[in-house]
Amino acid sequence: MRKAHALLEAGDNTFVRTTLDGTGRETIFLPGSSLRGMLRSQSERIARTLSFDRAKPIGKPYPELHEYNYDAYTNYVAACDPLAMEGDETEPDETPYAAIACTNYMKSVMPEWLKQQNRQRAEERSEFLYQKITECSCPACLLFGNTYLAGRLKVNDAYSIESKGVDPRGETRQRLDFVAINRFTGGVRDSAKFEAHPHFHTTNQKLRFRANLTLTDLNLPKEGWMLGWLAYLLRDLYLGDLRLGLGKAKGLGKACGKLVKIRVGSLQPDLDWLNLSEGWQEETEQPGLLRVFALDLNGSSTFEHEKQLLNRYAAQYDELVDKYSRVRAGQER
Repeated sequence: MRKAHALLEAGDNTFVRTTLDGTGRETIFLPGSSLRGMLRSQSERIARTLSFDRAKPIGKPYPELHEYNYDAYTNYVAACDPLAMEGDETEPDETPYAAIACTNYMKSVMPEWLKQQNRQRAEERSEFLYQKITECSCPACLLFGNTYLAGRLKVNDAYSIESKGVDPRGETRQRLDFVAINRFTGGVRDSAKFEAHPHFHTTNQKLRFRANLTLTDLNLPKEGWMLGWLAYLLRDLYLGDLRLGLGKAKGLGKACGKLVKIRVGSLQPDLDWLNLSEGWQEETEQPGLLRVFALDLNGSSTFEHEKQLLNRYAAQYDELVDKYSRVRAGQER
């Protein structure tokens, strides 16, 4: 995260606070879980948009919405609906875009899987379950995880890049008054006025935060599409298309960001297979199991070579979405 134009504080949505040092001085920060949720929501939107193109009727380049094949769409959409239950995808009038959540589906078939492996050793049973879970998880769940599978993308908490932090009661904090709306009449609810305290940029202080995105256990030949998907996400973040927190419809929470450094680590001593450009420098000050190289994007690096690699991985993601089909009991992908 590089900056957020306006961050809202109201009711249960008050900022998470911490202390900077032993003085007890407070600062606000953005929880990694909130940032990860924002990224997952946008990634699912990208996947559903690309997948929806496959639902077009043949021979009609500009069909009406009712002419799309929604029944087939739920079988190959590359991102499940985390809230969809069994039966939702069979009710097109109510949830035409719903594809049952991978977690909810696996919860229904897990007893049968465990029954099949009841007499197997623990190691064999774990391998069997891991294979089944990965097969039945959509690309969004493979990247971000679900109840049965840990996600590959980790996002840590974002703290201000300023050494003094962001004072929760400082000059960036402003007050906005709101009136609650009666959802039945469309008018104002009696005695339902409330206030919020968003934070805005000021002349003396900018709201800028820094967070680390970590993609773990990546097998580039088979899972390079994850980098391509992440590139789409970061492009939208750079363009300011993502919003965070409460008050999105009111124009608050707009988030913009950019990459400042990329780090690559591998257990293999020879990293020639990564095809890194000359701008990468090996980090040796913190020795460990991984051999780590870093590229500082604030320097003189042109990033052109890496752009070509990302375009290749983005093409892999496009191909994955174009060919993806959901695995269910008795099926094979």
